[in-house]
Amino acid sequence: TTTTTTTTHSDPQQQQHLRLETRRPSLKRSLVQVAGVIAPDAESGGYAEHTLLSCAATTKVPEGVELSLAAASLPGGIQAYTAFQYLSHLTPGAVVAVANGSSLVGTTLIQLAASWGARVLGVASTVAEAVFLRELDGVTEVIDLSTGHGNFIQLCMEATHGLGVDVIVDGGVLAAVTDTERCLPSKHDIITCLAAGGKWVTAVHDLQLDPPDSQVLFFKQCSLGFLCEQAWVMSGAHQGRLLHILADLMAKVEAKAVKPTISKVLSLSEVPGTVLETMTGAAILQL
Repeated sequence: TTTTTTTTHSDPQQQQHLRLETRRPSLKRSLVQVAGVIAPDAESGGYAEHTLLSCAATTKVPEGVELSLAAASLPGGIQAYTAFQYLSHLTPGAVVAVANGSSLVGTTLIQLAASWGARVLGVASTVAEAVFLRELDGVTEVIDLSTGHGNFIQLCMEATHGLGVDVIVDGGVLAAVTDTERCLPSKHDIITCLAAGGKWVTAVHDLQLDPPDSQVLFFKQCSLGFLCEQAWVMSGAHQGRLLHILADLMAKVEAKAVKPTISKVLSLSEVPGTVLETMTGAAILQL
């Protein structure tokens, strides 16, 4: 775009006409890799070549970070920030117990809790999970429920010298304790293991507490929080917090403070068949 400006001096003999040129900036833009969260009610999904992301739920992926690592860190990372920073207000030195710690979400919860100075207890239900957690960075002690040498309450109290756990993030709970299902803690187990003023963060959407359990929570001055990471994208009230979570999470992935465990990366063409096999029971897959 070219513009012409005429400047007139006080002396008529020295009138000058100045031609000022302004150039339009180049339209060439470099491509930026981004990672984001799609709302449950979005018009487009994630299993596609092209999708639409809200700018309020998107962050830039640092150079050198693979997109598979960025995508794998989002579920557990958002849950970790929600559970530890916004629901339980985790402080350095606090004792945290993470159930189902060997899962993709569980490993991210453990790594982030440890990076914030917590003492992390990883809960294992099988021998393989116990071996995996003992080799995982960030785990202070493994609560191994597969050995039969103690139940969830006994092992947690031994690990905390009888003081209890400050924050417990469950991976599901039993409605009642049975003889055949001891690898998953019951509601009573979790409430009993909480320290005074402790926080229980649960992902069970239909949790029901009996009056005796509520009384124990009351006398311990404990609180219960529900972990639903999708709430960030279903409400526009806290968009700034979500952007902070995403940006800080990508920075930790770049610094290798968060290292998601990826078994296999699927191409887009492989997704339909793999999901179909998972739905029919022919395969077990965590997407």
